Amino acid sequence: MTTWHDIIDGNNKVCVHPWRSAYITTSGDVLPCCLTAANHWNKQDHNVKYSLSNSSIEDIRNSNKWNQLRKDLLAGIENPTCEFCWQKERQGLRSNRHINNQMYGKILDDITFNSDGTLDNNDIGYWDVRGTNLCNMKCIMCDAGLSSLWNEEALKNKNNPDYNFRHLGNKAVIYANDRSKEPLESILERHIDKAQQFYFAGGEPLISPIHWHILEMLVERKMFHVKLTYNTNLLKLQYGKWNALKMWENFDEVNICASLDAVGSRAEYSRTGTVWSTVDKNFREIMQQRPAQTGLNPTLSILTIGGMNDLLEWADDCNVNTNRIKLDNILVGPRWLNTDILPNQTRYEYWKKFEQQAIKCGNWNVMKQRLEADINEHTQKENRLNFKRHIQSLDKVRNLNILEACTDLSEFWESI
Repeated sequence: MTTWHDIIDGNNKVCVHPWRSAYITTSGDVLPCCLTAANHWNKQDHNVKYSLSNSSIEDIRNSNKWNQLRKDLLAGIENPTCEFCWQKERQGLRSNRHINNQMYGKILDDITFNSDGTLDNNDIGYWDVRGTNLCNMKCIMCDAGLSSLWNEEALKNKNNPDYNFRHLGNKAVIYANDRSKEPLESILERHIDKAQQFYFAGGEPLISPIHWHILEMLVERKMFHVKLTYNTNLLKLQYGKWNALKMWENFDEVNICASLDAVGSRAEYSRTGTVWSTVDKNFREIMQQRPAQTGLNPTLSILTIGGMNDLLEWADDCNVNTNRIKLDNILVGPRWLNTDILPNQTRYEYWKKFEQQAIKCGNWNVMKQRLEADINEHTQKENRLNFKRHIQSLDKVRNLNILEACTDLSEFWESI
């Protein structure tokens, strides 16, 4: 029998997620983690995605493709499903795999690692249940699949030739239960006694019915040891009969990773729907309740890079522990919002403006490497044109103006 402690330091690529985790998308698909759900660096990494519309979660996690993934990881083979992490590791950076193994490794304490990749049991310790795209924002870097407001806008503009964004279905809000042959609530009821960690993200988890149902199940069972982690925009702490601050008082550990990457008008532009005064108030309230478990998870994009100074100064004013500010979330897609489209010298100058603040934070070297990279600017011509075309389209529909919110981009904008 091979255990977690036997292999964690070995020559392998093991990650906690394929063994003890389940990520359920807004449309009812199941994958090992959220990073295997997207197409990164032109890699086709959907080979382990199955739908709850025709398979049970137990059959999905014991499928041949999931078994092959686990077999490859044990053998040290970089299965393309996990390309997002391999890319970071090839650059000498700490990947999400490393972080997750450190944070959630105890979930694997009781597991047997079979060389053929099969599971001895289907206990799920870590859950990432999206369940719905219901959201109160339409962040520019997002899309219809993760935001009902985005989808509502896209549906209204589906015949607009200048609007180049996809819509899904014929209604704004998407529920995984609309596709799943078994309600998510039933799936969770069957497995929740083994749960050790829930990760909640968007849509917006604090307005998601499935999120509140999970918390009620945990409270009913007095499972207050279960760790809760949130990626939330913090626009609403009260939803229906539920109040987040009061509900969280029941639990031993509640980690808040606020999806804040700008302040003021820049935040209201890049994450359309933001009311900055409300978000600021809510964040400070959470800091009073759980200061040691509250932090920021900013997304670095061309829209937010010019406001990093202001964001880090605001965080300092809120007394956020700098170790709880993670600077490794560099926007990969859409590519027309990636900071790579900026001239090399411009990116470097941005970095130098907030470098002294950044190096106090967690994983800052990821951002440094990205912003100091030597990018072939010729390859960015199409992405730059798409940036201007897409922003013009969104600004017209949303009645916004990028150069009012992101004044630092004026020269770059005119150069395209």
